[in-house]
Amino acid sequence: MMKIGIDATFLEGGGQYTGMGVYTRGIARGLASVARDHEIFLLGYGPRPMSVPQPSRWEQMPLLTRGRAGRWLSHQVVLPLTARRLGLDVLHVPGVNLRLSQPGVPFWLPCPLVVTVHDAIPLMYYGVDGPPLPWRLRQGYRLAVHAARQAQIVLTVSHVSRRDVIRYLSIRPERIKVVYNGLDEPAARGEREQQALLAGLGITPPYVFYAGSYEPRKNLIGTVAAYRQALNQRDLPPLVLLVERESGHREAVLKKVAHLGITDRLHFVHSLSDEELTALYRFATLFVYPSFYEGFGFAPLQALALGVPVIASRTGALPEVLGNAARYVNPSDQNELAAAIVDLIDHPDEMAKLAERGPIQASGYRWDTAARQTLQAYAVAMGAQGANRALDEVSFPCK
Repeated sequence: MMKIGIDATFLEGGGQYTGMGVYTRGIARGLASVARDHEIFLLGYGPRPMSVPQPSRWEQMPLLTRGRAGRWLSHQVVLPLTARRLGLDVLHVPGVNLRLSQPGVPFWLPCPLVVTVHDAIPLMYYGVDGPPLPWRLRQGYRLAVHAARQAQIVLTVSHVSRRDVIRYLSIRPERIKVVYNGLDEPAARGEREQQALLAGLGITPPYVFYAGSYEPRKNLIGTVAAYRQALNQRDLPPLVLLVERESGHREAVLKKVAHLGITDRLHFVHSLSDEELTALYRFATLFVYPSFYEGFGFAPLQALALGVPVIASRTGALPEVLGNAARYVNPSDQNELAAAIVDLIDHPDEMAKLAERGPIQASGYRWDTAARQTLQAYAVAMGAQGANRALDEVSFPCK
């Protein structure tokens, strides 16, 4: 039996709505299902979140200090001491924070370390194709990457991300293993109940759906601009945008969106429950995701799972993850995105083909599968039986 510790700070506060929050919750739930012979400790600084699965044990750690860098410092001191007190056999840090105001990757531990590095976007996109990161974020990321290099195993979530992590983070290839993310089961509600949930959000189908953030990489401005261009060619349903309020660049992006002059056609939502989110996906006419770069792509994969036609970027890991179940565009070409929107809405038969392929493609992404592969990574990290076996064979291909 292993004593497994998981840094669950991404499940606290607004972090639960981020991609790393979804990942942490999915891995924790998957392990609770497939690792019943092992003891699982989820570690955080607040009370037990509702999303923490049973029978996992929640361990609330004390903050070393409540200053701006309190959580980061606590991860360097309190987290390792907690790992020693609990007698952990392995600790999994499920993501890398850029901000020094957030928990980081510990520089020392009394047990083996597994770190999930979801992508190398801070180094390969910002300051290259995108705007440069602020100095503090660059330094925070460098510190986190330096600590992650000490890990016995580094997990990543696509083969594209593995290639990028090797190239930009200088981590030895033999220590980087691909374990694809899973998908949460859609919240079960009847059609009438789901439509009532949408009505509570002020939304009535049909609508075009975008989910992302105000971060420039997510291309919200390009999405709205292409939608406006498509409106010049034909009438369209409103554009619903799911964007968390706390994501950066909000004021600057909203100012540019306002200048596009179609705010009456836009509907912003945020901080949705699982039931509301499922309803929003299920009744969308079309899902658009022209992100400039992704290491995986939770949002469009969720759309596929619910049979929603998807337009996505042909960059990063999106083609790897979405396969032949999406329509691909150049995210820098608003004309191409606008044309794709108009073309699909004008051709319901094409949308039907994509809607049929989507659930088939999405069915290959399961948290229990990801959890089993992650459990094998823990065993390798601590030198258990089978440590000499390469993990590449347990990463499963997209359908």
